[in-house]
Amino acid sequence: MKELAKLLKKHGGFLKTPHGFHMTESYEAESFGNEGVSFERGALQLRIVKDRGVFSFEFHPAFDRNAHSWYDLDLIQKYLENPDAYVLSEEEKRISLERVCDSGYQLKRGEGSLSFLNKNLENIIELFSESNYPLVKEKMKTLMRQRSKQLFGPSDRRR
Repeated sequence: MKELAKLLKKHGGFLKTPHGFHMTESYEAESFGNEGVSFERGALQLRIVKDRGVFSFEFHPAFDRNAHSWYDLDLIQKYLENPDAYVLSEEEKRISLERVCDSGYQLKRGEGSLSFLNKNLENIIELFSESNYPLVKEKMKTLMRQRSKQLFGPSDRRR
């Protein structure tokens, strides 16, 4: 059994019961140990991926016709904390390349992400409802720009 499957078996049972997500797809790749699982609940899709040892959790409302409108859990967490401002914590500012490449750190991060999902999944489902999504989408775009600016500095591109 691969690492993602073990992680979901140990910490992800809440996705199916009581939240009603069902698995729609899974894959394992030979290269880099990459693997992924997709879930769906009504119009909400969730994909969990381990790519080169790094876990990511992303949501997409199926009624959004833009196939690239996936929102990562970091952005969703920041939205739930404060929908008007993306703020990096001191720990997030200090994360080093060595830590990002540390499989033990990534596994703990995956467990933490599942714990956050377990506590906040109903709120996330509500965020991506058809009635809330138009406003959420605009605020997420703003948060994405703020995150990019904090992580990489201001853009030199003129708009």
